[in-house]
Amino acid sequence: MVVTIERILVDCREARLVVGDAAWSSEELLRSGGRLAEEISSRFDGLRLLTVSSANAALLVVAAVAAGRLGVPVLLLDPEATSTSTGYADDVLISDHRTPDCDQAVTISPSLACWLAGRTSGRVCALPGDSILFQTSGSTATPRAVVKSVAAVVRDSARVADHLYGEISSAEVVCAAPVFHSYGFTHGLLAGLLVEARTVFRSPSSPPLSLARAAARSGASTLIALPTQVQMIAGSRPSEFAGLEQVVSAGAPLRTETVLRVCGDFGFRLRNAYGASEVGTCAIGTLTATSAPGSVGEPLDGVDVRVEPGDGELMVRNDSFAVGYLADGLLRPLPTEDGWYRTGDLAQRDADGVRITGRRDDLINIAGRKTRRSRLEAVLAAHPDVLEVQVIVAEDEVRGAVPVARVVVKPGHPRPDIVGWSRSRLDPFEAPRQVEWVDRLPRSATGKLIYAASPPRPSVDGRMSAWEEKHVKQ
Repeated sequence: MVVTIERILVDCREARLVVGDAAWSSEELLRSGGRLAEEISSRFDGLRLLTVSSANAALLVVAAVAAGRLGVPVLLLDPEATSTSTGYADDVLISDHRTPDCDQAVTISPSLACWLAGRTSGRVCALPGDSILFQTSGSTATPRAVVKSVAAVVRDSARVADHLYGEISSAEVVCAAPVFHSYGFTHGLLAGLLVEARTVFRSPSSPPLSLARAAARSGASTLIALPTQVQMIAGSRPSEFAGLEQVVSAGAPLRTETVLRVCGDFGFRLRNAYGASEVGTCAIGTLTATSAPGSVGEPLDGVDVRVEPGDGELMVRNDSFAVGYLADGLLRPLPTEDGWYRTGDLAQRDADGVRITGRRDDLINIAGRKTRRSRLEAVLAAHPDVLEVQVIVAEDEVRGAVPVARVVVKPGHPRPDIVGWSRSRLDPFEAPRQVEWVDRLPRSATGKLIYAASPPRPSVDGRMSAWEEKHVKQ
């Protein structure tokens, strides 16, 4: 049997999505997907790709159903991204906001409308029709579109669902992770559909109290969140989250003080998920006050991992691999070695399972000597007045390159002596030669620090994104 999003909705009829004030049944999502497919086929010929630029979970599902009906792949985009980074204009753009080349909205259902625009450029390579494309986070390089078969995405989501919801008392979920990203799509959307959950979707910019109220109103047992959201929850009152049984985080390491606070004072289990858009979720660990930094637990069923001798790079093997990357209009196969994928992450095995210790590409060269960016950031972030820190490398006429620290100070705290702090804890060549005091650090939609581009990511109209604006205020 061919695996499609439509097939999941047919089989999981009790599933519900709640987006804003609208509640969606599986039947309503199926019906709306059929209407969208009819609308697109009546307007456009020679379809090769559908692109969805939206954070609306219902529209993403409806578009995926329509893509399946039309036999074309679907690309999910961050609606605040300024470029698709795939090297061509897409055949049909589906968006929940008006675009310059579309003047009339299409009503799909009483609670859902979208805008359609044809943007054919003739540079699209042949793509598998049964595929979903996710953009990578772009934290260390230009984002690329990862091409995955629907079957691979569903296998990944099924593993997540089995692990997260096997022993949970109620199939009620609040998802505050962006659903256009593979983490939010698999953990918050598809895994919920597979266990026929009622999933309430909230914006990633939602403050802790809003998430707590959404969980309380829905009776949710699970919150799918981002690391920055967990950090803010740790500063809240534990009683506000009394009904939750588990909170899942993924995308970036959790701060040690956040883990200690949550594990010591809150009643829910803190779950740390690890994976990549290319291979799906590999492990979901339950953190405790004694968990080592970067702990992600044992691999999920059906996932094999190994730590390479020497540099310690983590290798992964499972049945959820991507076909490849779409970049510059071409489909480039996913690089593998005898069925194993190099994650680029450094890891160790201990009694609790796998622990992520850094990235291969965070090795930086300063005046001919090498160190790890993660080491410098960990030392600087330990200062009691520092909320967040990022280390970049700047060119220097004498030394060739020097470390520069970007620092966000905790609200109400003075600017600390970062240079003095680092000189007593780092080798002389590692101490930052310059400190930039900033209100926020550049982050991707999932909260990862961005090193590929130095300024914070703008929204499409040049203002801060809603995600950044909220987190700057926090």
